Amino acid sequence: MNKKYFLITLVNLLIAGSLGVLLRYMSIAPTGLNFRYIVHAHSHVAFLGWAYMAFFLLILYLFLPEKFSSDKSYKWMFWLNQISVVGMLVAFPLQGYALYSIAFSTLHIFLSYWFAFKLNKDLKTSPVKSKTAINFIKGALLFLVISSIGPFGLGIIMAKGLADSPIYDLAIYYYLHFQYNGWFIFSALGILFKLFEQHAITFPERKSNLFFKTYFYSNFPAFLLSALWLETSAAVNVTAFVSALVQLLGTFWLVHMVQKFWKPMLAKLNNNETLLLKIALASFILKNALQFLSSFVIIFQIRHFIIGYLHLTLIGCISLFLISVASNLKFNTLKGYWANAAVWLIASGYILSEIMLFAQGTSFWLQSGIIPFYDQSIIISSLLMPVGFLIICIAGVFKLFYSKPCQPTPNFQHEIDYVNK
Repeated sequence: MNKKYFLITLVNLLIAGSLGVLLRYMSIAPTGLNFRYIVHAHSHVAFLGWAYMAFFLLILYLFLPEKFSSDKSYKWMFWLNQISVVGMLVAFPLQGYALYSIAFSTLHIFLSYWFAFKLNKDLKTSPVKSKTAINFIKGALLFLVISSIGPFGLGIIMAKGLADSPIYDLAIYYYLHFQYNGWFIFSALGILFKLFEQHAITFPERKSNLFFKTYFYSNFPAFLLSALWLETSAAVNVTAFVSALVQLLGTFWLVHMVQKFWKPMLAKLNNNETLLLKIALASFILKNALQFLSSFVIIFQIRHFIIGYLHLTLIGCISLFLISVASNLKFNTLKGYWANAAVWLIASGYILSEIMLFAQGTSFWLQSGIIPFYDQSIIISSLLMPVGFLIICIAGVFKLFYSKPCQPTPNFQHEIDYVNK
């Protein structure tokens, strides 16, 4: 696959971020637009136009030989996916969930099936030696497929007139869980272990495989965390608590495994890539800590906590990780004065918006009301991110048309052996 395609995913990220700012503005001023319809457009472009397509390109590049990654089938998938995203971008603001938006969404689901089936087959040719990296990618593909049960279930639920019932919300949470905590997180972990291998960083296969199995199997019952706002049985509560605890312990186990090699790996990144990767790791730890907290403290009934948690995952854990890795692999560049400005705008906007969301959620939780100047502050902090995305997109266009082709990322010759007898 052509690395230049990554610029299209960045444009989708810019669109999703801009729609996010519009939603912030709509919360304080009338625009004549339907708020829920814009939310659908924002989330679908962020999920399917940005994260999905960015993982699509990076996984093909890192895990398949060029002969297979350049297969025409993957090019067809990429462009058909982009057509479906543009269709959703147009249809959702106009009609919400209706004929055309559902048609484009369904097209994307079937394209994801095609991608998952073909990639799973082609992974047999992968030159990647790390079984853990391969297992995480296979697990990600499984979660991608089973997450689609949620959208299909929504159609049935709405047809039966249950759109205002708890089962409707559970179908949405099901989709979100297996997208966020399944497809996205497992893809990121697979890429991370592949980069460890590329940097000649090795782990005991038994330990890394145990980490995968622990995280993989605990992710299924972790969906119950999304149902704790209902009146659930003690068995459901205990299962949700244990799954959250297992994933939190797995997170700290991962940090413990990589801490010895963190500095040598970061030495291969530039300052901007390092900053984004550090924020992504911190967000990953905080995400799992909040997930564990939610297993015994019902905090996700407050909308600000929900949005903060979702952004913590999609922006913090996933988007910053993807931008950092893509830059290191020369898909885009994060060097120079303007790149520095873009990264600081994105990082500052993300951190400030998270602080505001969780602060306001805590204020509502404590029944203290609205924080002074909250709306204005959240709009400004949210605006910083798409401005940063815009700068990166402009740099990508400039590189595409005015710069020489970049040289491939060199293979690092150093080797670090890790043996734990």
